Amino acid sequence: ITASGDVILTFAVKEKPSIRKVLIAGNNELELSKINEVLDLELDAIVDISKVKKNRDKIADLYVQKGFYLATVDYEIKPVNEAEVDVWFKIDEKAKVKIRDVEFIGNNSISDDELRGAIATQRANALSFLNDSGTYSQEAFERDLLLVSAHYWDRGFANVKVGTPQLRLSRDKQYMYLSIPIDEGPVFTIGAVNFKGDLIGSTAKNLDKIHIRPGMKFSRTLIAEDREALSNYYQDQGYAYANVLPLTKVDLDKKQISLTFEIARGKRAYFERINIRGNSKTRDKVIRREMQIAEGELFNNTNLEISKRRIMALGFFENVVVSTKRGSSDEFVEVNVEVTERPTGTFQIGAGFSSVENFIAQAQISQNNLFGRGQTLALQAQISSLRQLFLLRFVEPWFLDTHWTFAFDLYNQSRGFGTFYRNASGGTLTWGYPLIVNAGVRDVRAFLTYKLEDVSITTGSGGFANLGATSAPIAATSVANLFRGGVTSSLRASVS
Repeated sequence: ITASGDVILTFAVKEKPSIRKVLIAGNNELELSKINEVLDLELDAIVDISKVKKNRDKIADLYVQKGFYLATVDYEIKPVNEAEVDVWFKIDEKAKVKIRDVEFIGNNSISDDELRGAIATQRANALSFLNDSGTYSQEAFERDLLLVSAHYWDRGFANVKVGTPQLRLSRDKQYMYLSIPIDEGPVFTIGAVNFKGDLIGSTAKNLDKIHIRPGMKFSRTLIAEDREALSNYYQDQGYAYANVLPLTKVDLDKKQISLTFEIARGKRAYFERINIRGNSKTRDKVIRREMQIAEGELFNNTNLEISKRRIMALGFFENVVVSTKRGSSDEFVEVNVEVTERPTGTFQIGAGFSSVENFIAQAQISQNNLFGRGQTLALQAQISSLRQLFLLRFVEPWFLDTHWTFAFDLYNQSRGFGTFYRNASGGTLTWGYPLIVNAGVRDVRAFLTYKLEDVSITTGSGGFANLGATSAPIAATSVANLFRGGVTSSLRASVS
């Protein structure tokens, strides 16, 4: 209170500290990068205890998913200075919980062994320490429950119900016992199979495109495959946006399920643009010439899938993703091809010693995508006291951007045969042309190879020893007669 009677009110505040670092301790089995994926604490943000606890629980849940069912996670906030703190998460991983037994309750028609073979969760065995098999994983077990249902659905049990599993730990908390209750229900068969909507051709023609028939056991996988087959059939006729919807009608008394494929084919569509991305080295034309589709053509889903496989078969890419989207209107489809390139060059060098050939050295360098043109160039050399080889090879799979294949080899080869050497120099020219194109991924090709070789025989001690026999020179002369010198000109035809 001042002399004049005024009151002075002073507020003393202390700011909450901010987070300087987030530190993890005790994570021996899980990589730090995996833990960081679930954390959402931001550096330099004000400490929020509730958010710190949520992140602790996220780490604990991650360990449960990875099989560390007994792992514990604690947190500690350590002051660094008046304005900053470090958040520590301390992990006690403990051992992974091993599965002692997986049993099923209520499965009268399908045996335990068959159901165990359909899921990933397995009992621990003598080799579990090598591949982590037999370790409990909540994420994998939840998928397994769907696999059990799917196993029944494909065997006619359309109304099967997989109950809530029971998990029980052993007293020492090292093993887990799993029990899965199952209510199988009756076996259903397929009743009538019908089609409705915008059909192409008659009902009989559409029935020929699928495999399911009246009287067969209900199978969800078979229905899905038939739906895919019908979709591909309509899309191959240009109906890119065709939609096939299988409708089911259950008759509990007869234990039958009638099936109706409802088809909405829409308008025909054409390929508008084909975009290629990710090929920083490989030229666009190397990819486009493998595709069985072209801009302006009628949409064809089968050719689109074949194009993807042919691009992948080049061997230049780690991954190929082909996607489609609506073009400038409903009558056009835009295709995007995303590729991930991989190294295509190799370099090998080696050396050794042999009691027969003495010192041996070899080297090879090759490039399967020369300058991004899809060409192959290889150089090879081998040198020893008995043999020498120098080889140059070039392959152009699309000569002048046509379907012709062109290749040539140039080589020089020497080899010792006791008292004489055989020296060969020459080369080959190869032309090839596809007899059948678009046969899946690979083409059937015919090749014609012309070979021109000049062989010379030189005498002299070299190569294999005479082995001490007096008749060795005579034998060597006889062998030399089989390797006469001269020029060889030949043609060879082949199909691959």
